[in-house]
Amino acid sequence: MSVVDSETDITSIRSPIDLQSLERYFSAAQPSTGTTLGPNVSWNFIQTPLIVKQFSFGQSNPTYLITDYTGKQLVLRRKPGPNKSLASKTAHAVEREFFLMAGLKHVDRNAKVPQMYMLCEDESVVGAVFYVMEFIKGRIFHDPAMPSLGETEKRACWKSAVEAVAEIHQMPAEKLIAAIPGLYFHVSKDTNYFQRQVSGLSRVAAKQSEYVDPIPGFEDTCKYLMENCPKMDKLTLIHGDFKIDNMIFHPTEPRVLAMLDWELCTFGHPLFDLANLLQPYSIPERIWANFQSSAVREDPKWVDEVLLLYERTNPEYANGGLKKYFTSGIVFGIFRVSVIIQGIAMRSKLGKASSARAAEVAKSYKPFGQYAADLARGNTANSKARL
Repeated sequence: MSVVDSETDITSIRSPIDLQSLERYFSAAQPSTGTTLGPNVSWNFIQTPLIVKQFSFGQSNPTYLITDYTGKQLVLRRKPGPNKSLASKTAHAVEREFFLMAGLKHVDRNAKVPQMYMLCEDESVVGAVFYVMEFIKGRIFHDPAMPSLGETEKRACWKSAVEAVAEIHQMPAEKLIAAIPGLYFHVSKDTNYFQRQVSGLSRVAAKQSEYVDPIPGFEDTCKYLMENCPKMDKLTLIHGDFKIDNMIFHPTEPRVLAMLDWELCTFGHPLFDLANLLQPYSIPERIWANFQSSAVREDPKWVDEVLLLYERTNPEYANGGLKKYFTSGIVFGIFRVSVIIQGIAMRSKLGKASSARAAEVAKSYKPFGQYAADLARGNTANSKARL
């Protein structure tokens, strides 16, 4: 289904959660050690007993719909297991996701993120770190082509998405840094986002390759990215996993209400958020079909149109500087997806997959990795002349 109601995008419980322990935790008179309440939140925000269902999304971190005794609906998001069992701490950093969204609301009360209620770092409650946030009712488009919409409404939705990410990119970095604990949001003095990411993802891939096959062409892709990705001139907040199905749109209007899945957010280059958003339109159908079925087709004209819309929305990039680096952004995005899906394959093999589609998705990391390497090899020889 290409579009779902955020309230009905649920499946049976795939990743069990200790409901009795969770209810005892929330029934306590005061929050226990290891609990952090969100801005302007009191401890009685939730009333037991609870009904728990699991959302269909959440490849890395199981995500649940909680309905309390009064009928209030909330979202609980947790790590797939205790910290000591995780191959990658950064890929499951729900703590920083919590503090980041709380910080965004602190800096801009109209920021398009849910209200954060609480974070629990006591793993004894449900076996892993978790947080609870506001549930936002709206539409989630799993297919970026939005085939259920007419052309006018689709373009309006995409315009709202581009405006939403431009707002994030223009957030004042200094205020955000002051609002987020440094323990959970390290600010590197090195502003070369892509090189930092390649180094970190290489370590993750090496660890994952101890359990599943390595990613094809990985070294060639790393070399290309280190040599060709753009540098940053200033600290810019990026979402880190910006795509259509990480947004909740108004139930009837073509506008974004909230952006989800902030665990990979960092200071980086806006190019990556845009390349990630446009990735389905920048990859041949034969590659994308390995990942998910979609009405999307490779469409360079649509890519150019969206980049132009962004440049008109964010004056800092009005000179068209993003397009000339776009290929390196796409290579990086595919490279990163291949590492993420390799992680899903590893968790699936170990019996720790959290998504209903994990086994199917896990098969696609090799085609993605190979395509990233092929694209890099095809551009390496003449990329510097073009850029």
